[in-house]
Amino acid sequence: MEVLLGLFISSFVAAGILSLIKGRSLVALLLLIGFIVGGGILTVICGYTALQIFSPETFESQGGGIGLLVVFFPFFLGTGLIVGAWSTAFGYWFWGRRDNVLLFQGVGLLGSSMLACLLASAIAIFFNLFTQGGSDHFTPLFLAALMGGFLSPAIAHKILYWLFG
Repeated sequence: MEVLLGLFISSFVAAGILSLIKGRSLVALLLLIGFIVGGGILTVICGYTALQIFSPETFESQGGGIGLLVVFFPFFLGTGLIVGAWSTAFGYWFWGRRDNVLLFQGVGLLGSSMLACLLASAIAIFFNLFTQGGSDHFTPLFLAALMGGFLSPAIAHKILYWLFG
């Protein structure tokens, strides 16, 4: 558990250092904090919407509501927090010190949030296929949130940079 928590915290530290180096100002850290909050909120909304679209029967029972609060909400929130941090870092990485960096970072955050809920869920399903019968159900979800939270901003910002850069 301590290793996973260390990975989670070091993800924020690494994104903050990269944002500070590439942004070259303390405003980058304020933007990082704002994007962490925004990423958390957007990813929870996108994840809930994706669950409603792809699996509406999940919420027809009382167990579905409990599963939403106990499993899905923390999963999408954790993914969103990491998405917000890395979206800021990759925004500075790809866009540098251009005049419209905030516009591209905002669009990148929105795209990353939509992609993260699907990508992290797909990774969690993939991990679950290999860990069936195991007693630890927390670690695959946690690793899927970390991987989806890191990969989705990288993909979204690279696509934006490829289209408009």
